[in-house]
Amino acid sequence: MNNEKGLLGERIENLKMQLNTLQFELRKQIKTNKLLRQRIMDFKNSRLWKIATLIRRFRMEFFNGGTEGKKRFARWVLFKFIGKPRTGHFPLSAFDVIPIHDLPVEDFVPTLDFSSSACPRAKLHIHIFTSMPFEDTGAGQRAAQLAKTFALQGYDLTYVYAFPRSESRDLEIRVPFKDHYCISEISDEFLLKNIRGRPLFIFEIPYKNYLPYLNLARRIRSKVIYDHIDNWETSLGAAFFSPNVFHEFISGADLLVGSARLLVQQITENINEKNKSIVYVPNAYDEDLFEPARAYDKPLDMPAGEKVFLYFGSLWGEWFYWEWLIKAAETYPHYKFVLIGDYAEKRTLPKNIVLLGLKAHTELPAYLVHSNAGIVPFKPGPIVDAVSPIKVFEYLGMHKPVISTRMPETKDYPGVYQAENLEEWLSLFRKSLSVPQDIKTFNMDNNWNRCCERFLNLIGREKITVIILCHNNSSIIERCLDSLLKYNSYYYEIIVVDNQSTDGSVDYIVKNYGEKIRIIMNSKNGCSSGRNLGVSEAAGEILVFLDSDQWATNSRWLDPALEVLALDRRIGAVGWASGWFTPGKVTGPTADFLPARGRAWLTSLKYRCDVAYLGAGGMAIPRYIWEQTGGFDEAYDPTCFEDTDLSLSIKFLGYSLAYSPFIGLGHLGNQTTHSGSLKHRELFTRNSAYFYNKWRLKAPELLEVYLND
Repeated sequence: MNNEKGLLGERIENLKMQLNTLQFELRKQIKTNKLLRQRIMDFKNSRLWKIATLIRRFRMEFFNGGTEGKKRFARWVLFKFIGKPRTGHFPLSAFDVIPIHDLPVEDFVPTLDFSSSACPRAKLHIHIFTSMPFEDTGAGQRAAQLAKTFALQGYDLTYVYAFPRSESRDLEIRVPFKDHYCISEISDEFLLKNIRGRPLFIFEIPYKNYLPYLNLARRIRSKVIYDHIDNWETSLGAAFFSPNVFHEFISGADLLVGSARLLVQQITENINEKNKSIVYVPNAYDEDLFEPARAYDKPLDMPAGEKVFLYFGSLWGEWFYWEWLIKAAETYPHYKFVLIGDYAEKRTLPKNIVLLGLKAHTELPAYLVHSNAGIVPFKPGPIVDAVSPIKVFEYLGMHKPVISTRMPETKDYPGVYQAENLEEWLSLFRKSLSVPQDIKTFNMDNNWNRCCERFLNLIGREKITVIILCHNNSSIIERCLDSLLKYNSYYYEIIVVDNQSTDGSVDYIVKNYGEKIRIIMNSKNGCSSGRNLGVSEAAGEILVFLDSDQWATNSRWLDPALEVLALDRRIGAVGWASGWFTPGKVTGPTADFLPARGRAWLTSLKYRCDVAYLGAGGMAIPRYIWEQTGGFDEAYDPTCFEDTDLSLSIKFLGYSLAYSPFIGLGHLGNQTTHSGSLKHRELFTRNSAYFYNKWRLKAPELLEVYLND
């Protein structure tokens, strides 16, 4: 027994030594490959290579491209040596790609780590465009509170403001997220490059300099919310308001929000589209910060008095009712009226009006808990009538009654006591006021988490359409459809396009699936025409193409594709199938022939971008990119090269392609195309010639990196 143990231990040690040797050789080979690739890159950047590229391009265009070729050559020279114009896209030049066809290498993909199994496409990247920076007015305004809450909920957040901070001193408030920019510091291209998920744009002011970002959002098909938070037609918008710009934001937004009922009415009167949603979403309070059950030490500068009434917020502007406040202080000299805010006016005030200056938002609960009531001395008028005061929700959040002038927005709020005239205003300070029992229910419905939830409910899920081609596939399509229905955690719609089946496929689908699946009849048998027809009937913002001989393997099968599209907006499509061109040909190796479809070389990364094209079976593409390509070229019908052609159309727009073998699909090959048959070979020959001639004239730079003849 001891001898056997000794032999076993010796074998284990030998295996360890062999493993160490193999690992050493592997690291050595990787280092050699990196050095080789670096030498290739150095050569590609050399003057000799650039001159050779220029000569080759000149020969191809001037002698084979005709008039259009000469024009393309002139444009290429201009863009190559002077610089491409700013278009909002990020073109990836084919001349900058190294054609390595044997093994996937890590240098072709960005250094992203997908360690989470959750699909980040469901996680939004929210962009808030507002007037002031986060820390303005102590970080208590609507934009800051929405941004903070979204960030605490785990969403990526970009905060853009139009104007510099207005206070007289800096409170050094920490911004609880990374991306906080003045509009003058960024560009639309910068913003596009840094989108990290499904984008949502929220605009709070109709500012002229925000129009390029509205256009960017429309271009990338982001959901856009215009949040109408103030009556900008008053002095509040004097520095920037334009009726024409206001109408552009109303027209350009998918959804319209008003923070007060009068603002909802104002939007309604200015809208032209009858079917556009307008939603009332008032302000709220931070329930974690304004927690009445928590113990708060009394601030050292908080005065004592028979009664103490507190106001915090702006102390400037035509809406602040100084006259009524001063009258109340003079009428009740034993009461203290404490004001927190930036005060710069030269005004003689009674001694019992105490100015404490600007405070951070986080300091306010301690002052409020040691007060008898909160006050809102606002002068009724066009500004105040359209305001939803955040401070009212914060007063009520601490279970403090509110003494207010007449404000339509808060008239029916529990615990709010409004005065129609000066006599009523003065009488309210004498009364013993309280908040009703139902204030807890009111507070649960009006905190910032609930407010953010209302915003997210407006945009809903991103719509996905899965389009499947069927041509005499009654024997195999069942597995495809059953799996898509079983694993539909994405709520996608399923469209089957029948390409003139004669084997009873249509009757089988109708009988077994009924209204669960939409079936569309194509007037001819064609992969291009069939998929184009399916898209024309689709409602999805993301289009997913499958073949009848593919099937979903799990309920998260689309996650890898959606992750890639979410995390890099420069990628125009992601697919489960892909291939490369062999130099001098329009054919070459495909992902099917890589061991495990190339998964072994994509450990912490989920995709690679050095592919020449994507196969349509298992391709996901945003609809807005599809529309820019014009769809599949129907000259390729019935089949062959239509997906390769679409791939180059995507690259032609300046986007790149991504191959991900981790998309959860199974595949039983050659069940739909009958690859290897005489008819298929004839189609392949015809369409490969059409493909080569089309792109040799349209954009030879997309071919020459692979076709070095």
